[in-house]
Amino acid sequence: MRTIPLNFRLGDVALFSLPLRLSVRLYSLSELISNSDPTEVVGVRGDLALLSCAAGANLPGVMRRDRVIRYIPHTYERFYVDVRGSFEQYLEKFSAKTRNTSKRKVRKFAEISGGQIDFREYTTPDAASEFHTIAKELSTRTYQERLLKAGLPTDAAFIARLRQQAESGALRAYLLFHEGRPVSYLYCPVEAGTAVYEHLGFDPEYAKWSPGFVLQWLVLERLFADSAVEFFDFTQGEGEQKRFFATGSIRCADVYVLQDRFKIRLMIYGHAWLASLSSGLGTALDAIGLKSRIKRILRRT
Repeated sequence: MRTIPLNFRLGDVALFSLPLRLSVRLYSLSELISNSDPTEVVGVRGDLALLSCAAGANLPGVMRRDRVIRYIPHTYERFYVDVRGSFEQYLEKFSAKTRNTSKRKVRKFAEISGGQIDFREYTTPDAASEFHTIAKELSTRTYQERLLKAGLPTDAAFIARLRQQAESGALRAYLLFHEGRPVSYLYCPVEAGTAVYEHLGFDPEYAKWSPGFVLQWLVLERLFADSAVEFFDFTQGEGEQKRFFATGSIRCADVYVLQDRFKIRLMIYGHAWLASLSSGLGTALDAIGLKSRIKRILRRT
């Protein structure tokens, strides 16, 4: 059992979270690729969360039966990149125009960096400490931490985990610098041959030079040459950049199975109502061309 937060958000803005004490099962990409489909969990007793499990179409958001409430707040595509083969072969999935546009972004960042990009990989125990020291300070400037409360962890358990991963050869962490200043980071440890996208952030002051995109491009180029990695897993959630880089995706859902109590019912229906409101507002703003503009303003202020 562990405590996980049920996050209440309005769009990109984190409002508050309520704790749920649950048994947690997080499905790996390898399990999903093997066609695991565990969403039929009606009748299961006890409180548990099945995170990022394979999902069929038209799943109900809330279903109550036999004193159990099953809640699926959303379904989404779980994107991944197959990094077997070569980076040059991977680039063939893009049109010539898209390849040129992407390479231009990388070249522009090189130009403002004096002609050479300062891109660093951290894999050893000593490097793990250096990465965390630099990335945690950068994380405080990112919208991921300020808006989503999803910055790089700073607790002792996470730092110990970094070192353990480095000692076992599983650490993959990266930083992009501009004139000695860190502007983007990515932490993606390797689990069973899969580099797992856990934390990414970039300095909003550099947004016009696309540091997050440039770093992701460079990381994938490095992973294609890494014999210990077969897949890059973007994990839960969707996004334009994830969709852009992906070579495949699997339809997934987060499933909460809870004992049907009044307090839980109130929490779940409140969360579902806010999610519906947020989605409706997003659709309305998108229809009048304001959604992306408001997102940019929120991320920069």
